[in-house]
This record gives sequence, structure tokens and C-alpha cells, in this order.
Amino acid sequence: MTTHRNTIELTAIFQREIRCINDGTPQRWMVGNVTQKSETGTKYITIIGECQKNALRPNVEYRFAGIWKNHPTYGEQFAFDSFTQPEPITQEAIVGYLTQCPKIGAMRAEKIYNTLGHDCIAKIKTDPNVLRHISGLTKEHRKNIQKFLCGKEAKEQATLELQTLLKGIGLPKRIFQWLDLDYGTAAAACVRENPFLLTKYRGVGFELADKVYERLGLPPAGILRQWNYLVYLLTSDGSGSTWLPEKTLWNQFNTKFAIHGMQIGDFIAAQMKAIQKNKIVMIWSDDKPYFSLPHLAACESAVVRWIYDRCQQPGQWVKELVVNGQDQPSEHQLQAYADAIQAAVGLLIGSPGTGKTWLTGRIIDSLQRRGDSYAVCAPTGKAALRVMESLKLQGVSVMATTIHKLLDARYGKDGWEFTYNADYKLPYDFIIVDESSMIDIVLLKSLLDAVKNGANVLFVGDHEQLPPVGKGAPLRDMIQSGVPCGRLTEIRRNAGEIVKACAAIRDNAPLPVMAVHPESGDNLIFCRMTPEQDRVVQFIKNIVAFEEKNNESFDPLQDCQIIVPLNDASKISRNALNPLLQDYFNPMETPGEILVQGQNVSKVQKFRRGDKIVNLTNGYADGENGKVYVANGEIGIVHDFSATSLHVKVNGQIIQVPTYSEWGEHNFDLAYTITAHRSQGSEWQVVIVVLDPAYGAQQIADKHWVYTSISRAKRRCYIIGMSGTLASMCAKSGMWNRQTLFVEEFQNCKGE
Repeated sequence: MTTHRNTIELTAIFQREIRCINDGTPQRWMVGNVTQKSETGTKYITIIGECQKNALRPNVEYRFAGIWKNHPTYGEQFAFDSFTQPEPITQEAIVGYLTQCPKIGAMRAEKIYNTLGHDCIAKIKTDPNVLRHISGLTKEHRKNIQKFLCGKEAKEQATLELQTLLKGIGLPKRIFQWLDLDYGTAAAACVRENPFLLTKYRGVGFELADKVYERLGLPPAGILRQWNYLVYLLTSDGSGSTWLPEKTLWNQFNTKFAIHGMQIGDFIAAQMKAIQKNKIVMIWSDDKPYFSLPHLAACESAVVRWIYDRCQQPGQWVKELVVNGQDQPSEHQLQAYADAIQAAVGLLIGSPGTGKTWLTGRIIDSLQRRGDSYAVCAPTGKAALRVMESLKLQGVSVMATTIHKLLDARYGKDGWEFTYNADYKLPYDFIIVDESSMIDIVLLKSLLDAVKNGANVLFVGDHEQLPPVGKGAPLRDMIQSGVPCGRLTEIRRNAGEIVKACAAIRDNAPLPVMAVHPESGDNLIFCRMTPEQDRVVQFIKNIVAFEEKNNESFDPLQDCQIIVPLNDASKISRNALNPLLQDYFNPMETPGEILVQGQNVSKVQKFRRGDKIVNLTNGYADGENGKVYVANGEIGIVHDFSATSLHVKVNGQIIQVPTYSEWGEHNFDLAYTITAHRSQGSEWQVVIVVLDPAYGAQQIADKHWVYTSISRAKRRCYIIGMSGTLASMCAKSGMWNRQTLFVEEFQNCKGE
């Protein structure tokens, strides 16, 4: 589809809505028909854009702002971002304009025009009694018509002013609707007074609002700009920290507000203003000031208090585990279990091969036999499915769900909302949370809010894996705080070199000598080579060919996963490798065939049927049995397309991902290659880990990255790269770069 990017205006008369593409709430997309009249005749134009039902009225003239597009099937279309009504000029436009007024239909509008003349609208605005000769209109009707026309004029002027002010900034298309709903005709004045109010809307950050600030010619070092930048630094921080030290903020702040080496900002004044506005909070720890966003600080504080209080209550777990068959727990495992269940909240941690899942199965089996009410949950659907499959192999039948599903989540105007919460508790006496290393502080707070008094919670996980995608590191912090913890360190199952390598990384010991070819029979293969793009792609193809040749049941899409450190900024990043691997794993049936919606590819990302794709942000989709929560990192296979959605098979069921929505097809990407963070909670028969020597990769990939990546392999893991790169990654840990005050606050609880 060819697009002309320069935004232009189209003035035309709306005729009818042809069809609705997406009838979502509040977002709704439609295709319509408009006309333009000239001396040569009437020109019919197809328009497409976001529009609420009945917002455009037939036979009324509108001014649309947008771009021309040339659709390969439907031809030229005008895609509009916004629309307003110009002052009507022609008789047809004036009559159409009048029909929007209360009590005025097409015939009455014609009569008003014929009676009052071409300037009838201006006359009515000045004196509604000019309508007294129009039959059927009472005095009250006439006043209402005048009020409607005056109000409409003010709204149109406000919309035009906003469009002039915000045009070309790159703001979301719906910004005008949002501002109109919140501020009405005062929207432009409010934006002029404080452009940073735009940041409360989804898709608008400090940088976009700051462009509006600069367009208005406001002072570069205005205090409004300074304190909003301070809030932005906390909001945009990508370290995963819940609290940032003053020095970190000070350095970035001074870089922003410096001209020719001179400081023009006032860091202390900006702090005080942001605190006064309740946009940031400050706390002193070890005689140093730390800053956080209010909701993050509140979440961490609430979690700490909850965990501390439950640590004071004795655990009610089964003391003697039920064990059938010859596979008996070791003394080490029994001791770990006893350590974990001392209180109403506990931790069971361990690296791969130490029997963590086996012991979890024994705990659940024992709860079932005692008749206790319990729930098993995990952060993602894939992780929940994994725990069910693993326990089934032990003969333990259990239904595990995502944490969001357990809490009966739904996405509302202000984010996630949960049926089960502080006011309406979960009914379970025991809750087991698997893959606990993936849980961030905000999700954990929501879960703990819903746990009823007297219930016991056991967090099962591997603290050596990567910290959560979101903020905080609750599992790490609970261990450091002294929450009752059972540590499994003895390797119990024969899982080959992968388990040994994970244990070595965990203990900061030298890695075991790895085989260099899969024919050795080992399950961890190190392919030493310089990671150049063409060589990496060819090596991946060789690995897949080898696995297919030696394993008839091997499915390259389902059973193989490539993991890299970076999303982009490298020739062996996710975005660089995925298109190349797409052509290998899922080639086009006919080379060079036209890529169009409804035939073989999707509308937004040009996915093909059969493509492996990954969700990049949490959201809800329509499933076969109602709404389905799809977590960040969930992987699916493209099943089919429709005019309005992408049909994806995820966790055994088909979901519909809408093309046009805030959470939709554009939040998915190819998944032949993914990052280690998005691999958490999943496992594949074969995993290929690509070591990237690029600077950006070295900032991300540490021992926890390597540990997480190789432990995703169930049968065999290949590592592609150089020995020096692997050694440097395993020699460092970024876990403690994530700053929280969880441990300090937990210790403060002890002193109360």
C-alpha cells in the first residue's frame, strides 16, 4: 500500500457509512462514502478512519484531515485522523448543517433557508425569534436551536484551534476526542496553559508533550517543564528499579537543562514542585534521598507489609508429604520443604534439575488428599501450561491458570481491574505461585490483595533467572529479607550438561567443557564462530536440518526457538534476524505474490499464515470460550485472517487479535527469534542461543541472561558465538542494578 505522508485537508459531504471495520469500545473504525461537487460533476470518494457511530451525518459537509492511500484492491482512499465542520457555504451544506439541530429535519431546514436566506445560521445565532414564522417550533424549541448552533460553533472553533496547535506532533489520532471529552471547548486553553497534561493519555509521553511546549514558545527552563521532566525520568526508567537515587536523577536532569555548559535548571525546586503535585515521592535510606512514582512506592510498601505480617503466622501446609512409588524425596528436599512452610508465606527455590517441580507435585498431591482448597497459578499462560504438563507426568492432575485469570482480570479505562481484590477475596486456603521470578511488584500487590486472611502462599521459582520485565524484583527481595525459604541445590535428575552449566553459573564456578557437535549426544553444544549475520542464519538452518534428520517428530516451528539479547541495533538482533528466518521457516507459497489482506498476509505486520508470532504487551483477546488474557511473551501461530482481526493459535486455542485497537495486531511481532525475557516461563525441545558481542548486548546479557536462555531447552541447547563473549557474560550480574527499598522496609517492620 502506497502512502503519501503529508497531512492534507479534504472538504466533502458525507453520504453514508459503507461498513464498520471494528466496532470496539471506545474505538470504532469505519469505511464511508463522501462527495465533492464541481463544475465537471460529482466526485465520489471513499474515506476510512476512526469514527463513533452516527458522529458523521448524511448530507452534512465536513473537513477531514488525513492522507491519501492507494489500496491494491479497493483503490484510492482518504484515511482521516480527525474531522470537523467548516462554516457552510453552499445551500446544500447550509441545509445539511441545519438538520443537525433539534427539531429540524430536511424539509424544515429547506424552509428555514428559503425563508431567512443564505445567512440564516448567523441570524438564528443572533436572535432565535427569527424562527417564529416556521411552523411547529415553540419558543423553547427556538432557544434550544440557537443554543445548539452557538455551542457547535464554539466546539468547532476549539477543535480547529487544537488541530492547529497539535498538528504534525505525532500524537495519537484519538487525542482530539479525549481532550474534547475531558475539557470540552476549553481544551485548547488548557493545553496552552499546561502542555504536559497530554501525558495522561495513552501513547503520549514527555517527549511528545515537550514538542507542544516548545511550539508554544514557553521558557526552556520553565519550572513546569523541569518538574515534568523529573517525573518523566522516573516513568521512563528502564532499569526495573522501584526507587532511583538522587544522584541518578541529578545527572540526567542537569544534562537536559544545560546550555553551553551552564545550568539553567533548578533540581531542588523541580523536586519540591513534583512532590507537591503528588507526582513523585521521596524517602531517605542510609542518609541518602531516593525517588519513586507514588503508585510504585505504594505497591512496594503494601507488599512488604503483607509479607512481613504473614511471616509472623505459622504455616498450615501438610507436614508429611504423600509419596507413592520408589521415587522418594531426599533428606535435602525434605529439609528444603520444611524450611519453606514455616510461615503462612514461604519460598521454594532451585535451579533446573534440583526437583523443584517434583516437590511441587508432592505438595499438591498431599493437599488434594487432605481435601484442602488450593489454586496454582503462574504469570503467563505458557508457564501455567508447563506446570500442568510437568505435574501430569507425575500423575498429579491440576488446573493451573495465569495470575490474571485467577484474579478474573479485565482491562478498564485506568488499566487492569480485578474481580478478586482487597474487597472480594479469593476462596482458596492455599495458593502456589510458579515461575515467581517473573512477577513484578505491581502484579504481586494485586495478587496479595486478593488472598484471604488465614490463607497460605508458596512462591516457587528460580531466583537465578532474569528479573521481571516490570518493576521490582520481589523474589530476590523476599530471599534477602529472610522470608522462610527452602533452597534446592542438589541435582536430582539426569539432564546432562544444561543442568550442570546452570549449576555452575549459579555457583559462579567455571562452565563445564561443552561438546562442539550434536553427534556427541550431549545436550549442550557450543558452536564457536564469529556471529556474523549470514553465518548465524546458515548455522541455524544447519542445526534445524540436523534435528529434522535425526528426529522424525521434530517440528521446527513448535520445537525450536532462537534467543538473542537485543531487539534491534545489531545485525543479529531480533528485528534483523526475524525476516530472514521467516523466509526459511515459513516461505511464501508463490515467490513475489502480492501481499494483501484476506489472501495470505495480515494487514498491519504482513504476517503469513503459519507464522510464529509473539505478543509484545499484556492484553485481552476474544477466544473460543470468551475473553482470553494473553501475556507479554506469549507465542502463537497465525491460523487465519479476517477483515478485522488476526486469528492466532495460542496455548491450544484460537484467539482473535483485532487489527484496529489499542491492544491488537500491531502489538505482535515475528517470533522465530525472541529475547530471553520473553522466553521466561516457556521451554522448547531445541533452543539456539546467539551470543551478541555488540555493546548494547553486553549491557543486557549477564550470567542470568545466559542461565535463563540455556535453561529454556528441554532436549538440546546450541550456543552460537565466541568463548570470550560467553565468559564475559557469565562473569557479571546485573541483578543488583535493579534498585528497590524492599529489604530496608522489611527490616523497618521488625523494628516497629
